[in-house]
Amino acid sequence: MKKAISILIIILFIVAIGVGVYFGWQKSREILTPPSDINPQPIIDNQQQPPLTAPKPKLKIISVQSAFDYWTAVSGDVFYINQEGKIFKAKSGSELGSTTRVNEKEDELISNREINNLTSIKSNKDGTMVMVKYGDLSFPKLEIFDVNKKVWQLIGDNISVADFSPDSLKIIYVEKKGNGTSDLITKDLNSAKPKTIKIMSLSYLPYDLAWIGANNILLIPAPSAGYAGEIWQIDIKNKTIKSFASDFGLSIKLFSGSDNGLLFDSTKNQMSLVDANGAIKANIGISTLPEKCFMNASKIYCAIMQNYSNTLPKPILPDDYLKKAFYSRDKIYAIDIADNSSELVLSDELPPAIDAVNLSLNGNNLFFINRYDNRVYNLEL
Repeated sequence: MKKAISILIIILFIVAIGVGVYFGWQKSREILTPPSDINPQPIIDNQQQPPLTAPKPKLKIISVQSAFDYWTAVSGDVFYINQEGKIFKAKSGSELGSTTRVNEKEDELISNREINNLTSIKSNKDGTMVMVKYGDLSFPKLEIFDVNKKVWQLIGDNISVADFSPDSLKIIYVEKKGNGTSDLITKDLNSAKPKTIKIMSLSYLPYDLAWIGANNILLIPAPSAGYAGEIWQIDIKNKTIKSFASDFGLSIKLFSGSDNGLLFDSTKNQMSLVDANGAIKANIGISTLPEKCFMNASKIYCAIMQNYSNTLPKPILPDDYLKKAFYSRDKIYAIDIADNSSELVLSDELPPAIDAVNLSLNGNNLFFINRYDNRVYNLEL
């Protein structure tokens, strides 16, 4: 085991050299029959003709202020953190085109603490806790905010990345050490004396973490079409590690309530449907990013870019989108995985212009942030 981990450290160190410049800026046939050959079949492709019109959408802006990011709770509440770091519970908003202004009812202030240099947020499964990352990119801080208790808790010193367990009872994090290495550690959340367990030591790299399944962790590099990244899967019970995916411009998102996820690579310039072990189950013939999609057991909802703003003749994905070098105008489709059909649920023909990111579904409500105004939107399906 020590030999295997040492080899991994060497491999990761070599990868780090290649990507150092980039990091400077910041159920199956229940769903789909696995392919029988090495070229998975497409779920949909660009030659298919989706419906030309969509029913008039019930679209609302539900955040009074522009949002850095948001999350939903099983209770149906929607929370967001504004650009200053303050946390609000959104009101119901008003349907676009109505005479009621969205800001006539102020959102409920949950935390009035201001936070500088926000980097990212992650919520637990039921939306009762949110993990906020902020501060200097080299020495970030990570804290957990409990929505019900309205209290903040620092995860620890020298913590670079973290994530909640699927059952919300633990977190996993990377703690940087002084010798250029880091420890992968789990910590209990619901105990008076939190128990911590060291999983393994790794060479420190600015990878993100995603806790998938009971015992599996993904180490995810920042995506760029300029280099071949590697996503690693760690079994924290058996303390083993293996390659999950490798390609140029990797971007991945796995979804609670689904056994699958969406993986984009810039080589094919499109997404693939992957299982929890990284095996490609199907190609999805659309050029969009996992950040612009949501998936449950039966459907994939995707905002598909129709045209682009600014001066880019053809953007390089995912880099140009993540750097906000352009803005897109999107149509949103619901893709039925079982019968391989698609339905247009939001057209790009009516105002306002929509560039949707961070999609989530709660009941019949599809939420997203519109990058044109950074407000949280609600599309009633």
